Amino acid sequence: ALGSVGRSYRGGGEWTGSGVPMGRFFFWGCDGRFSESIDVFLRSDQPEELAEFPSEGEIFPLQRVPFHNITVAAPCSAEPFLARCYGRSWAEEAVVWGHSARGRVLHKIPVTEYCTAAVVAGYTAPAALATSEASLEAFALTSSGELREHLWASL
Repeated sequence: ALGSVGRSYRGGGEWTGSGVPMGRFFFWGCDGRFSESIDVFLRSDQPEELAEFPSEGEIFPLQRVPFHNITVAAPCSAEPFLARCYGRSWAEEAVVWGHSARGRVLHKIPVTEYCTAAVVAGYTAPAALATSEASLEAFALTSSGELREHLWASL
């Protein structure tokens, strides 16, 4: 089982060259090994356009879009940001970042090849449960309260 979200957040300084504060949530295996993590970037309420981050006009107003078996909030105009961050071929190429102690490495592969590789590797699309609480419980996660407030309080 994975550990509690509330006890696994660590501040990480700022994203390189952006001034954007960041941190990371770690999810530990029951034996304390094999952590997974999610990077979190804390932007102002009126974010400016940056090379690797969307602007306020690209984000708001949010729209609802289908994502597997649920709908999620998404930016209103993601295309300019995606082109700026991943290049004009963002819709035709999958961009995969490899992170290591030596830095980041960018890999690009046609989306069709990426999808084929995912199927061959045994990937199956995720499915959310009936409620967010049930989905979190399925992974032994708990998160009381508003996540954003917890993040700001942790800085």
